[in-house]
Amino acid sequence: MNQSAIDDAKKAQEDWDTDNMQLYGLLVQGLPTWLVTSVFNTHRNDGLKALESLRNSFDANNGDGGDHAAHLAKLQSRTIDGRCDVSEDDLRKHFDMMMTQVAAIQRTGNASVSEATLIAFYDNALPISYTNMRQHARRAKHATLIAHHSDMMSQVRAEVNARTPAVNAFTASAAAAHKDPQKAADAYVAVLRGLGLMSFACYLDLDAYADLARTTRTPRPAPPPPPEGTIAATSFVDSMATYWIVEFRNYLYTITNDAPKFTINTANGAVPVEAVGVALVYLRVGDSWECYEIPNVLVLPGCGATLYSTRVMRNEFGFDHQIDHDGCLDS
Repeated sequence: MNQSAIDDAKKAQEDWDTDNMQLYGLLVQGLPTWLVTSVFNTHRNDGLKALESLRNSFDANNGDGGDHAAHLAKLQSRTIDGRCDVSEDDLRKHFDMMMTQVAAIQRTGNASVSEATLIAFYDNALPISYTNMRQHARRAKHATLIAHHSDMMSQVRAEVNARTPAVNAFTASAAAAHKDPQKAADAYVAVLRGLGLMSFACYLDLDAYADLARTTRTPRPAPPPPPEGTIAATSFVDSMATYWIVEFRNYLYTITNDAPKFTINTANGAVPVEAVGVALVYLRVGDSWECYEIPNVLVLPGCGATLYSTRVMRNEFGFDHQIDHDGCLDS
């Protein structure tokens, strides 16, 4: 062997060592801290060995029945909350999850699930909001999951773009501009009428309408003190609102969607929803306060007040509002 071949071999080894170390650096940058410590202690600066160790520890292993069963179960799981509306992002994430599990099943050495079965798993995991689109896609009898998914994505995209609006909710800012409670109530009604949503005559009695004023027309007994840790909030009752609306995130007990990608058409134009979550609402019933867990509460910055949805309270808790019958709230 001449010197030139020896030098070439040394250069190739040095290049391989450099690439291997760079691979190690790329790996540790994408790992959680606790796992970086483990990889550092066992395979420091050895990217290939670190990658093999991670595959053996976390990837699907060929011939492992437990891994096959786990990925098969994951393939049939639900990634979209059953209460969610149609969403391109949700549908895409669900499809990506299924494709990841299919690839993992193949790495275990087992045969991949048939396309017809994958389509059934895909459809069965979708919320009720996708029912009509799912039926249309099934009638097409697509041969592959990717074709079925593409059909669903096309329908969801068309549905989202065609909605005007997706949710019936109306801003309270026009009413909040008035300091006098009765003028605030009148302004709120005027907004609804301007949108063609209040063609009937509606009398707003301040004693019964969302506690708009502390001054009542007839003496009422002093309410019991509210529960500790609660936030007092002025609310506007709206029989047309699909969901509850709040102005601040701290009104939510838990956040179920931190970055929703939709807007609500209000009297002030389209307003983006900042977050969606669950709120614990205490309502005075008689001489006590009762707590209600309200789902799908929307955070709408700048709305000025909390919007009380009679539809939600009727559907979730069986509330019977007088406004549901004759458009009149009177105590």
